[in-house]
Parts: sequence; structure tokens; C-alpha cells
Amino acid sequence: MNLVLIGYRGSGKSTIGRLLADRLNMRFVDIDHEIMARYDNRSVAEIWADEGEPHFRNTECDVTEHVMSRDNQVVALGGGTPMQARVYNALAAAPHTTRFYLKAPTPVLYQRIASDDANTDNRPSLTGLGGGRDEVQHMLDQREPTYEKLADHIIDVDQQSPSQAANQIVSLITQNLE
Repeated sequence: MNLVLIGYRGSGKSTIGRLLADRLNMRFVDIDHEIMARYDNRSVAEIWADEGEPHFRNTECDVTEHVMSRDNQVVALGGGTPMQARVYNALAAAPHTTRFYLKAPTPVLYQRIASDDANTDNRPSLTGLGGGRDEVQHMLDQREPTYEKLADHIIDVDQQSPSQAANQIVSLITQNLE
């Protein structure tokens, strides 16, 4: 069984993913970290700047397809990962996989992103809007329909802690196994 976490940056995919993996005795895989490992641990922003978005996205697809060939893991996707047709199709067809969209409104996502110094240094701006609240809203408007379509479950993460969100996911998985 694989659990896949989908959502915009700041939604808690990595934090909740680590909690889930620990609670369920599964491996945790962060797609962004897997990509960075292929590039001598350069940040996503550095890879994006040096190699270009098309190269980054191709690597992202390769890495995600490889990761999804394994089992017993919690996978945190990059925010744009499911927007790639190769990845979307691989995730939609993946057997024994449950996909969760970690959903939060723009103000919450922006606040989380803005308060995380590592985000500014390690993540590229995705539009000419400079990474602010307008960029978050613009990107969320584009991505949310895909997130929702791909997800088996939508978890609202704006009013609960990462631990509570992980508990909700564990509860959903337990119900589905019964």
C-alpha cells in the first residue's frame, strides 16, 4: 500500500507525511528531496534556475514514476508534480494507492510559506507575481481542480494540527481496510 499526499506548498505534505510514515511503519519519500539528491543536494530553486523548468519537470516525472514502482511508503509530492500528465496518469493508475489532497485556503498557505525562511531560499517563484499571496491564489486556481480530481480523499488542514491531520488519514485508511 502507498499513500500519496497532494497539495500546494505550505499544506503540510512533508510534515504530515513523516508523521504518517512513523505511525504506520512505512517509508517516507519526499519527491523534492529525491530530485535534489540527483543534483548533489542543490535546492529546487537552484535546479530550476540552472537546468530550467522543462528539465526539472522531466526529472520530477522520472523520479515520481520510479518511487511509485515501490510499495509500503508515504509519498509527499511537490506542489506541481501532479500537474505533469505522466505523473497524473501514473498516480491515477497506481494499484494499492490512496491519494489525499491536503487542502488549505490561500491566506493560510501564504502565511505558512511566508513564515518559513527555508521556503524562500529553496523554492522558485512560479509566476511573475513574485511569490506573494497573489501568486499562491493564481497557482491554486490552476492546480486545485487537478488536486481534487486525483484525490481519493480531501483533508482540510487549515483548522487542525499536522498530528490531527495524520490521525484523520490513519482513521480513513483503517475504515477502508475493514
